[in-house]
Amino acid sequence: MTACKRLPVIFLVAALLNCAGPMVRPLEPVAPEWLLVQLDNHISRIRTFQGHARITLVTSDGPMQGTLDVTVKMPDSLWLKVEGPLGVDMMTGHMAGETMVLYSPWEDRVYRGSVKRMQQLQLLPLFTGGSSLVSAVIGLPKPEAYVPDLVESLVPDEDKYTMDLGTGEEIWIEPGGLVSRWEQKDEQGKVTWRWEGRSFQTSRGIRYPKLIRLTTYQPSQRISIFYQRVRFNRSLKPDWYELNIPEGVMSIEL
Repeated sequence: MTACKRLPVIFLVAALLNCAGPMVRPLEPVAPEWLLVQLDNHISRIRTFQGHARITLVTSDGPMQGTLDVTVKMPDSLWLKVEGPLGVDMMTGHMAGETMVLYSPWEDRVYRGSVKRMQQLQLLPLFTGGSSLVSAVIGLPKPEAYVPDLVESLVPDEDKYTMDLGTGEEIWIEPGGLVSRWEQKDEQGKVTWRWEGRSFQTSRGIRYPKLIRLTTYQPSQRISIFYQRVRFNRSLKPDWYELNIPEGVMSIEL
């Protein structure tokens, strides 16, 4: 066979290889401590976060769509506003540490209390277990506390690592310090909630998911946040966290 006759065969092989995609090198086993340091290093680059997103909430009462505006000052301060269909002001909130204030013009009420208590009362449609609310909202959750001896296993799983925390929680961590999935199971092995990050993008050298989805099963509900605009490490106005609460609104301490 001449060289000219071999060319079509070479092109066919090259085409098949391209269709199959590039070969991915298997992930190397690493220590849990090293992987969690990657998570910390990634999120430590963020000082402030501002985002505008479409939000969809699906509950037993049906779906609700609207918009979400989020401002964050790391590590634990957050302001958010949720507008429903036709721009109806559903909720505005501010969190500092473990304390949160939620103002609902829809109910004409103000709720004041701890983040944990508001999650227990289902006033917040986000429950993130061992990760902080702030990091989960911006798409970069990580364990709040870590004891190496409690990690039952850390297994390379195709293009990411699967970490079993030994408490019914499993985390899927991608190289570079990104969580793409986090779920909690009960004693019977059923998933009680699942956090997912998808459609990863990069802005100012910081990689984040444009789509965040949290599904809970007790009660059954799903919230999806699709960020249309994000800004990292911009200066914030001194009054960025203020809530405009009218006088006379009923205030409830939780």
